[in-house]
Amino acid sequence: MKIKNILISQPKPESDKNPYSDVAKKHNVKVDYRHFIKVDNVNAREFRQQRVNILEHRAIILNSKNAVDSFFRLCGELRVNIPDDMKYFCVTEAIALYLQKYIVYRKRKIFYGLARFEDLMDVIKKHKDERFLFPCSDKHQESVTKVLDAYKIKYTKAIIYHTVYNDLSDLTDVWYDMVAFFSPMGIESLFHNFPKFVQGTKVIAAFGDNTKKAAEERGLVVGCYAPTPEAPSMAMAIDLFLARASGKQVVAKPIYSAAVVKSENNPKIDLGNVKNVNAMKSAKKTKATAAKKTAAKAAPKKAAAKSAAKPAAKKAAAKPAAKKAAPKKAAAKPAAKKAAPKKAAAKPAAKKAAPKKAAAKPAAKKAAPKKAAAKSAAKKAAPKKAAAKPAAKKAAPKKAAAKPAAKKAAPKKAAAKGKK
Repeated sequence: MKIKNILISQPKPESDKNPYSDVAKKHNVKVDYRHFIKVDNVNAREFRQQRVNILEHRAIILNSKNAVDSFFRLCGELRVNIPDDMKYFCVTEAIALYLQKYIVYRKRKIFYGLARFEDLMDVIKKHKDERFLFPCSDKHQESVTKVLDAYKIKYTKAIIYHTVYNDLSDLTDVWYDMVAFFSPMGIESLFHNFPKFVQGTKVIAAFGDNTKKAAEERGLVVGCYAPTPEAPSMAMAIDLFLARASGKQVVAKPIYSAAVVKSENNPKIDLGNVKNVNAMKSAKKTKATAAKKTAAKAAPKKAAAKSAAKPAAKKAAAKPAAKKAAPKKAAAKPAAKKAAPKKAAAKPAAKKAAPKKAAAKPAAKKAAPKKAAAKSAAKKAAPKKAAAKPAAKKAAPKKAAAKPAAKKAAPKKAAAKGKK
C-alpha cells in the first residue's frame, strides 16, 4: 500500500522547518496536524489544596511539553520564582530543548534521557539525595511512579493540568493512510469520537510502550513504532517505514543489526528484542571515553617530543648561520690589519710630541734659579726684622723712665690740693 496522507496527532509546529516537513518533501506525501487531546490547566486555588510547596524541591521531572507549559504558567500565577540552581530531568531531548521557552538553557542544570523514562533513571539515580517534584496530569502514566518507587526516589506528585478528549467531529471520518499517536490518551480520544472506527488498511504509528499497549488493547495493529535504536524519533520511524514500503534498501547500523533484522520482515518492532540497546550504547560510550583518555595521555608525550625536536631544529638552523657569520669575521681581520698601519703612523706622531716635553724641562730648570733668588731675598729681609726687635727693646726703658716721672708728679698734685 502506498502512503499518500499522514495525520500527526499533535499541534502543528510553529516553524515550517521541522522533521515532518522534510519527510513530506522526501517521499512526496501530505502531512496534516490535529491534536486529539486538550489540556485544562489547574488554577492556583486547586493547586493549593494539594499542599505542595514547589520551593521545597530541588529537582523537577518533566515527561511532556504540556507539563512544561502548565508548570511555568502555574508558577507565574502563584508568584513563585524558580531558583537558578533548580535541576530539570526530561524524558527526551526535545522536552529539554523546549525549556528554552522559559529559562536560559545553558545556565541551568538540565538532564534528559534517550526516549523512555527508564533511560532517564540512570541519571536520576546519581541524584537520589535530591527531593523531586513530578508535575503531571490527572491521567498520568503510572509506570513513571512505579519506577520511582522501585528505586526509592523521594518525590512528590503534583497534578497541574487535566487532559480531556478534543472534539474531532469536523474530521467526520479518519480517512488518512497513516495516523501517528504519541500517548494512550490519543488512542482513547480516537475511539471516543469514532466508536465504530475500523483500522482496515490504515497504518497505526505509536510512540512509546504505553501508547503501543493501549493501541493493541483496542485491537489495533501497530505498523510503525518509535523509539528504536535506528529511529529514536517518530519522524525517523515514518521515514524508514516509507522507504521500506517503496522498496528502497535501508542500511542499518551494524551495532543494531540484531534489532533491525526482524523489522525488515515485519515493520512492527518489539522493544523486547532490543532491551540491551542501552547496555550497548553505554559500552560504546565507555570505549569512546577510554580512547579519549589514552589520547590525552599520549598528548603530553607528543608535546614533549615536539619540544625536544624544536631545540634540535634551532641548533641545526644555527649552524648555517654560524657558517655565514664566519666569513664576516674573516673579512673583519683584513680590516683590522688595515687599521694597524694607522696605529703605527700614530707612534711617530707621539715621538714628535716627546721633544716638546723635553724642551719644557729646560724651561722648568730656568725657572728654578728665580725661586732660589726669591729665597735669598727672603733671607736678607730676615736681619731687618731682627734689628727691629732691639729698637723695640730700647724704646721699652724710655717707657719705664716715664713711669717714675709720673710718680714724682703725683706728690706735687697732692701738695697743690693741700694749699687750696
